[in-house]
Amino acid sequence: MRLERKLMLEWAKGELKGTYQVGGSPAVLHTSGIKEILNQPHRDYALKNRILFALEEVLENAEFVRTDPNTKANPLISQFHYYKIQVNQQDSFLVLRELANGERQIYSVVESLQ
Repeated sequence: MRLERKLMLEWAKGELKGTYQVGGSPAVLHTSGIKEILNQPHRDYALKNRILFALEEVLENAEFVRTDPNTKANPLISQFHYYKIQVNQQDSFLVLRELANGERQIYSVVESLQ
């Protein structure tokens, strides 16, 4: 799995970095977001990582769930946006973080919201 993750990271850095539409607004995918998606624990870890191969389709079908303010000590992040997606026919959540300057970043994929 480590080799697959490493290969996916290199591929995604060359192919996926850029701006996408999520929920009708632009969101940027940086290398840090790719790494976070690939490293995030998940019940279907390998399938969760493979959503990168169909990222545009996943983003088109993402359903807005909620926005939460940032309650942690990082003043650069103002809030988090959560979108429901499917991984192996089960709900998971795409996490976007919004910076204080208004930029939205694709940040992670998690299996549940707490």
